[in-house]
Amino acid sequence: MNVVYMRDKDILEERKKAREEITKPDAEYNTATNDRTAPAAYFIGPSRAIADARFRNHSSTFLMLCALALYANKAGTLFPNQKTIAELLGKTQQAVSRQMKLLEEWGYVKKIGQQNRLRKVGRKGATWRIIYDPGVSDEELTSKMVNKVEYLETQEASETMKKLSTVAQHQVVKPTAKKRQKKESYTTSRGCMSEQQREVVSNVLSNDNTNTKEISKEMVKWYITTLDLQLGTRGQFRWDERQEAIAEDIASTGVTLDQWKKEILQSIMWYKKEEKQPPFSLAFYKDAFNNKR
Repeated sequence: MNVVYMRDKDILEERKKAREEITKPDAEYNTATNDRTAPAAYFIGPSRAIADARFRNHSSTFLMLCALALYANKAGTLFPNQKTIAELLGKTQQAVSRQMKLLEEWGYVKKIGQQNRLRKVGRKGATWRIIYDPGVSDEELTSKMVNKVEYLETQEASETMKKLSTVAQHQVVKPTAKKRQKKESYTTSRGCMSEQQREVVSNVLSNDNTNTKEISKEMVKWYITTLDLQLGTRGQFRWDERQEAIAEDIASTGVTLDQWKKEILQSIMWYKKEEKQPPFSLAFYKDAFNNKR
């Protein structure tokens, strides 16, 4: 009996393809334009809409509510792009705007943050919420998802990487005249050859290996935080033991938490710009870091 073994990468590619296919109907029934696909395979919507008689005569408004729910996080916060939603529903932006106003009148959605197209960093669009839980105030939601927080997170990552770059340039300590320390060559995680003192190299390796488990959890936490702040949704990603194990594998190769933060932020910002689904598994970044070696 011949047994065919598949690599993790092959399995992930097959799953990714299947999940992409399930986000849209068969081609003959697909009304989306520009081959627009949904950002996730399922959504969480307000259950009261099922028994709301107003939707009986406004099926397009119900579909609009479903589309908004696709882009909302668990708290109901979202940053809808009318052009994207219009392409997904096969409607005009004017139609999308009318449906959103109707949903707002019916008490299903609410704008909790105004747009600011002059903002240099962070989201320029308005912040909305689907009212899942009226007991949660707008202030409570905006305290967690407000654009100011997103701006600070992005700025913090940028400033951190600038500091790391400066430190890296001055990391090698020159040997003194009294005591020359033996230098050794080693390959960095980016594939570059570098010479540092044995003592410096030893300290770096020691620091990287002591808290691998703690670092891996912080890596997963940073990933979902970035998804929430930048995309307003985690898509199909689920934090479980498998993802922690993958993160631990990545950390064990020498990838630091700061390198991880920079890579994730750049990656998610690209998916945001391209309006595509982010990776559903951290295995994607495992391959990415390996390829950079």
